[in-house]
Amino acid sequence: MKWNLQSESRRRRLLDAQQFTENKIIRAQDIVPFLQTVIHSGDDVVLEGCNQKQAAFLAHALTQMDPEAVRDLHMIIPSVSRDDHLQLFERGIARKLDFAFAGVQSKQLAQMLAQGKLEIGAIHTYLELYGRLYVDLTPQVCLVAAMQADEDGNLYTGFSTEDTPAIVEAAAFKSGIVIVQVNEIVKRGTLPRIDIPGDWVDFIVKADEPYPMEPLFTRDPAKIQDVHVLMGMLTIRGVYAKHHVRSLNHGIGYNGAAIELLLPTYGESLGLKGQICTHWVLNPHPTLIPAIESGWVRQVYAFGGETGMDRYTAARPDVFFTGADGALRTNRAMAQVAGLYGIDLFQGGTLQMDYTGNSSTVTNGRLSGFGGAPNIRDFIVVPEGVFKSDEEIWEAMTETIIEAGYEGRAGFQMDVATDTYHNKEDGKYYGLFNNQPKTKDQLYEFYLHIIKEFPFVILEDPFNEDDYDTTAALTKDSGIQIVGDDLFTTNIRRVAYGVTKGAANTILLKVNQIGTISEALEMIQYAYKFGYAVMPSDSRGEGESIADYAVGINAGSVRECGIGPRANRFMEIEAELGKTAKFLGARGLKGFKNQQRADALERKE
Repeated sequence: MKWNLQSESRRRRLLDAQQFTENKIIRAQDIVPFLQTVIHSGDDVVLEGCNQKQAAFLAHALTQMDPEAVRDLHMIIPSVSRDDHLQLFERGIARKLDFAFAGVQSKQLAQMLAQGKLEIGAIHTYLELYGRLYVDLTPQVCLVAAMQADEDGNLYTGFSTEDTPAIVEAAAFKSGIVIVQVNEIVKRGTLPRIDIPGDWVDFIVKADEPYPMEPLFTRDPAKIQDVHVLMGMLTIRGVYAKHHVRSLNHGIGYNGAAIELLLPTYGESLGLKGQICTHWVLNPHPTLIPAIESGWVRQVYAFGGETGMDRYTAARPDVFFTGADGALRTNRAMAQVAGLYGIDLFQGGTLQMDYTGNSSTVTNGRLSGFGGAPNIRDFIVVPEGVFKSDEEIWEAMTETIIEAGYEGRAGFQMDVATDTYHNKEDGKYYGLFNNQPKTKDQLYEFYLHIIKEFPFVILEDPFNEDDYDTTAALTKDSGIQIVGDDLFTTNIRRVAYGVTKGAANTILLKVNQIGTISEALEMIQYAYKFGYAVMPSDSRGEGESIADYAVGINAGSVRECGIGPRANRFMEIEAELGKTAKFLGARGLKGFKNQQRADALERKE
């Protein structure tokens, strides 16, 4: 039996590639025929594409290959972020995909999967994907990006090493071929430092332009709204202070962005300096600067670099990991390990999560991927007594709302999505709010209790989608806005039946769920005729148009519209309407208790 088949394949490919190279350097004009020579049909090919750093030159060159010459590749791409990535499958050059995150390409990826244009091997966390490169996804060819290379192929990755070392090593030590696009090729001995040795690298090519470096954590403080400040205060007081969270990792959204900005102000007022948020696993984004400069932050280890922050990190070596050259050193794989095992808390987001912490970033029509966020349950053991029930969370939220001066102005909206928890065999709800199974009657009493104790203003789908009777009883007795999503599915027949029962008082509007805008308007008119409210929802790709829908139908509330282009569109409409624009606030909500809240707020003002 022969034990060197892989190394023999590598040797033949290297020999065939010599016609396009001089030593290790590929002539840029020959990149496409070169790739067609070293890559064979059916190969496992890993292409560097993370949240920020993209081997864009090589990705585009792959799409220019002849699908008759190279086809059915198995692509391993940490982050599917570029049109080029999908073009590989559109053209038939690639067939199978393993990835961790898709982001802006998530909807297109789902469409292509439905159309049979690609196969999904698995959707991983970043760390799982890197690990499997050393198990059963070891590539024949590896394509990555670096800032500089010397004539021997030694690489300098600069301030954004990202996942490059993990990807390269998997190929370099298993008879794979490592190809690197670089921004610059320099003379031997002139690299600022060597991040990856040249004997791990087979070929380098100077790209026609520098590889793209996208900002990931760079957040504009001007986009941080009041709701983000409130959420930040809730987090600091209700979680970080309570549980002495010293080491942590934030997700990338604006929901957590206000936390670091609030540390020198709100955190200082609580006397928490030195007690929380001292050690971070996080990119060096600008909103960290006030916390660093005021002495809250002792150390930061980064997943990657941030555009515009290289000089700042070089000037703060006590805080950041920098080399002798002064440039930040990052490592996404090690940061992921720290995020799972070496910190007190990870704060992130996902599309769906169950009570036990299992998350999902795959929904109907969207394949987002996990990115760095795992199924938290698999990695974190929550000590007994941290949160006995959701009520403890609501207590902390209520306390913070009051202390922040938002009493009467901020309330709780909750999409219960009870079908997820409903067992049709015995009719009970499992894992909802706590670990105790509940009958519909017990759940009904629980809702009345929490509505009395906490500032709930909207409940969505409080019972399973066919329980019109219990939903009707809660609508009558709760006195708040009860929204039907799964209950009605934007279907006029289900709405008509619900009206006869008095079930809910608000219909969630998903325009493309019903079919056409005309049909949606017909359903809206019917709802208004019988005194129901309509709450538009941006969950089917409506985007900023949801603001126009909401204003156009004179809706009193809207779901999933707190930040970004949707909120900006509301402000644009307000400017267009001028003095005729009116924000209803609590008066836009259904239910006599919400009306009482509105009246009380008016009297207070």
